[in-house]
Amino acid sequence: ALSKKSNIGEENKVSFASGKISRDEQKLKDVRLSEGDLEKIYSETSEDLKCFYRGLDKKDRKELSIRWKYDEKTGKVSEMWCPYFVKENGELSLTGYKVRRVKPTEKQQKYFVVGYVGKLNCMFGETFEVNENIVYVGGEVDVVSAIQMIRQGLSKYPSRKVTVVSAPLGEPSTAESIKTNWDWVEKHTKHVLALDNDDAGKKSQEACKDILPLEYTLEANLALKDANDYLNPKNGKTAEDYTRAVYWNPSPCKSYGIVDSANLLQAAIEAVSKERIKLPPYLDELNEVFKGGIGLQEIVNLISAPSLG
Repeated sequence: ALSKKSNIGEENKVSFASGKISRDEQKLKDVRLSEGDLEKIYSETSEDLKCFYRGLDKKDRKELSIRWKYDEKTGKVSEMWCPYFVKENGELSLTGYKVRRVKPTEKQQKYFVVGYVGKLNCMFGETFEVNENIVYVGGEVDVVSAIQMIRQGLSKYPSRKVTVVSAPLGEPSTAESIKTNWDWVEKHTKHVLALDNDDAGKKSQEACKDILPLEYTLEANLALKDANDYLNPKNGKTAEDYTRAVYWNPSPCKSYGIVDSANLLQAAIEAVSKERIKLPPYLDELNEVFKGGIGLQEIVNLISAPSLG
């Protein structure tokens, strides 16, 4: 794990140490939002969620700086504007919006970008704050949904805070986004992969496992496809169910030698037949405790009171 962290850090240093401007750095410079662009966006969108949209709570979304556009005829949400930032001079600087169309036409894409949204951005939901747990989900709507449900599910434990993030360029790029933002990501002590519960999401989770330290990484046990599905009453799930899946009961990505009863006999046979190294004569009594000595490829700590040896 330490080697993996070191390599990621070195990769990032090399990529920015050449002095050359990369394609993304040039694009950021060329298309990032200006003050005039932001004033126009603010005049045409609202910071308030004024109506029902996918079960999202109207009160808690301002902290993510999401903006909303409404259909003039129906008053319903027509677009969800999700901001993306880069960290510059110790501050978060807004560079662009990833806009989700609620009902795109056949000629329209579901998402479009205003300004710069790319590899150089922070993850959606990323701040300077570092909590113990960080949860990775599949998209912006899932970030909002997960934050809402985890807060509700942990309402009895106000001191327990969880960071929830997604990648700027979609779920398949989650692993690359983790690498780009490694200096911030590695400060968290527990990583929970809760990407979409489908083939694409599972493929992305496997890519994340190649980067994250497995001894501190867990997988959420989602009963539904994604976080937002838990907010649909038809699915019969609650915020407590989601919190249980991502906070209380996620599965470790690394085995710690726990064996289920179905495989216990085979594990016992392997244990007694393993090649062993006998301890020296003055520790001979421990040879019996260790069933003939310490097994090869095992680490054993022998601890005693001072001067006992």
